[in-house]
Amino acid sequence: GGQDVQLQKGGGFDAVVGNPPYVRVQELPHKDIDYYKQVFYTAYKRIDISILFIEHGLNILRSNGYSAYISSVQFTSAEYGRKLRELLLKVEIKKFINFNDLPVFPDASTYPGILILSPNKSSQKFVYFDVQELPNQDYESVILPTQKTISYKYLSGDSWEMVDDSERQILDKINDSQ
Repeated sequence: GGQDVQLQKGGGFDAVVGNPPYVRVQELPHKDIDYYKQVFYTAYKRIDISILFIEHGLNILRSNGYSAYISSVQFTSAEYGRKLRELLLKVEIKKFINFNDLPVFPDASTYPGILILSPNKSSQKFVYFDVQELPNQDYESVILPTQKTISYKYLSGDSWEMVDDSERQILDKINDSQ
């Protein structure tokens, strides 16, 4: 990964949808890790294979296409996710749904989330849903997630803090007055 953040242009797919595998980096041969680091911008530090799927999906899309993944969203704060965070700032995040530590997949605690992306950035903000509770078996109680509007300008390659624009203005005023 020494190259600049940049997508390949001219993919042919209108949509890419997936649930990338979760593979512990410790279970990968060193030669595979070295290969991934040569080929993928987002292969960084203790790589997470699912991140490579997100990058590849963006690379094979048409400029007006969409990719949607349900995957671990620990990349938002983990150091291995730094290069993916940088890449995501260059594309359009249509929706970001974070299920936190809820048991979406009963046999795995993977901090799942859904990312819907498009290669062509057309907005300065994206919609972030913070899901705190799953519906019960009968769907009698559905707690709607907190919806936030997140501005790209407050995010960087550093760990992402999902603070709504209105909350951010309040925090800025508090910080300015100190």
